[in-house]
Amino acid sequence: MTIAEDAERRPSWAPPLILGGELGEACYALGYLTDDDKWIGRLWATFATPKRSGRYLREHVSHLPLHGIQCRGFQLYAGGTRGSRAVLLFEAQRTESGDWRFGPHEWPADYESARRREWERLIREREYLRYELDYTHTLSEARRFRVEARLAEIARLIETIDTQDAAGADEHRKHRSLRQRALELASARVLDFIGAPDAQMQLAARLWGYCCICSKELTDPISLERGIGPDCYAKRIKFIHARAADGWPLERIVMLSGMPMDFVTSVLSEEVCHA
Repeated sequence: MTIAEDAERRPSWAPPLILGGELGEACYALGYLTDDDKWIGRLWATFATPKRSGRYLREHVSHLPLHGIQCRGFQLYAGGTRGSRAVLLFEAQRTESGDWRFGPHEWPADYESARRREWERLIREREYLRYELDYTHTLSEARRFRVEARLAEIARLIETIDTQDAAGADEHRKHRSLRQRALELASARVLDFIGAPDAQMQLAARLWGYCCICSKELTDPISLERGIGPDCYAKRIKFIHARAADGWPLERIVMLSGMPMDFVTSVLSEEVCHA
């Protein structure tokens, strides 16, 4: 993506795409989507700044020098806003060699109880009281009664913690399994999106209610049907006319305008008729 109007401005691109049934349900169950969210995601692109940084290392030593405007990676998040890495569904980042690295990668992690220290303290206290009960021959009846009562209370507390931890471990296992499935579905969804991005962006924008190009809210019915706001729509038509006047091939105009072939040909046909 480049910006012809302003070569000093960093380009931006975060197309919407419909998440689909199973992926949308997984994101909702994981808490990445709420009842107020449409079941869409956005593929956020990261670009190198076209401005000269003034830093010698970046300009002369970096393995990724800034030759013009260069896309550095993509990240898919559920919903219309960019989240934290904890809710990242897909990413593609350039390595220093120029190759692409895909992720995120989920590493196995055991359940960690927030009550572990309390559980260990209770175990130590239980063993101490048991020792006192079994090996102190001069233990008074009153003290024995208090120790036995405390041991019974400790047993109840430990059982409660064990029950809570068992439920927490099961929830942790289900969450990790569901997230792993969401990551698999997200990777497949991005590959499917790449096959026909323009049409899918417009479909998602109709569901989302925001322009698939600039993300401004769509209000009039025609814009909602197109999935593109009037300003962006007019800019696309202007771009098509200008590139056709420069003698660009039709396929290249279609690719860079982000509009379907039928739309581009109809715009150019109208221009010929008016001429």
